[in-house]
Amino acid sequence: MEQPYRFNDGPTPRHTRLERRPTQEDRILTLLAEAYPNWVELPEILRLGSSQYSAWIWSLRHQRGYRIDNEVIILPDGRRGGRFRLISPVPNYSLAESAHA
Repeated sequence: MEQPYRFNDGPTPRHTRLERRPTQEDRILTLLAEAYPNWVELPEILRLGSSQYSAWIWSLRHQRGYRIDNEVIILPDGRRGGRFRLISPVPNYSLAESAHA
């Protein structure tokens, strides 16, 4: 007879792997750190799959203390776009380290 699924069996290996994956916030910070001192255009941030990029930028600024500049630019077709950059470098930062923090 087949065993019924129980909720309290503990985390599955898939959940364990997910806990160690970098967050979207970490990925945005890595992108900005690797581009420092250059600007990162919004489409590049969106390619990370981060639909709530403004929340992650806010968190990086206000909860984690990173100084991030942004500006609105007018694109060649007349639409507005955005871009971001770190104001100061992140010393010894790597995506691999952030995943274990």
